[in-house]
Amino acid sequence: MTFLRRFESFMEHVLETSVSRYLKRPLDQETLERRLQRTMEANQIDVRRQIYVPYRYSVAVHPADYTQLLRQHPMLDYDLTIYLTRLAQERGFATVKAIEVNITADPKVERSTVLLNSETGSYSGSDTTEAAPAITYEPVAERSTQIDTTPERYPINAQYALTVTINGEVYSIPILQTEITIGRSTKNHVVLPDQLVSRQHARINYSGRRFVLTDLGTRNGSRINGNMLRNSSMAIAINTDTITIGSYTIKLTIAHSDE
Repeated sequence: MTFLRRFESFMEHVLETSVSRYLKRPLDQETLERRLQRTMEANQIDVRRQIYVPYRYSVAVHPADYTQLLRQHPMLDYDLTIYLTRLAQERGFATVKAIEVNITADPKVERSTVLLNSETGSYSGSDTTEAAPAITYEPVAERSTQIDTTPERYPINAQYALTVTINGEVYSIPILQTEITIGRSTKNHVVLPDQLVSRQHARINYSGRRFVLTDLGTRNGSRINGNMLRNSSMAIAINTDTITIGSYTIKLTIAHSDE
């Protein structure tokens, strides 16, 4: 990243922020995507001809903006994580760990503005090789299973997807891991901001074309086709079974492919 490009990125940020403040323009997903992309591009590190970029992005916005963003995009953290992961794959960038985006509410941040911090991580001797390392994901500390997500073995065009319905709005989430965590906490793959949903509510495991839903001992439980599931597991069928968690309806579907 040249000094000129860094300066251009800085001026774009200043101009965008000034206009947003003046016009009181609400934040939207597209604005966050532009800011995240510029942050990624402005923090490149060349290690033996391999370009590394930050893997962790912390986005702080005003509480009112945070509420509005999640109302429009309940899976915003996940959507932005997928956006940056695809961008890194397209550009040939590498990261020390899997890319993650976390959005929080901070009253110190002004309305219509974004406070964004990134973390690149440290490089050991094994990282500084000609080839890009595998991008890994660590769901939570107690389940530190690492999943290889290199582009060659982990195509962007997912074979399966989860469709999440809330208040008539349908969201399609490509399944990109062999384990998908669901809950109210932003550390999950699928974030459901509902008080009826536990912070760590459920997980879906995928192996050999077989999907299994596990309720993690939650107070309100999970339902499959109306049948209560609490602190236990049950296989779920593609395109047939309906999962209910809180106010959300979830189905496992065949993802659309561009091919």
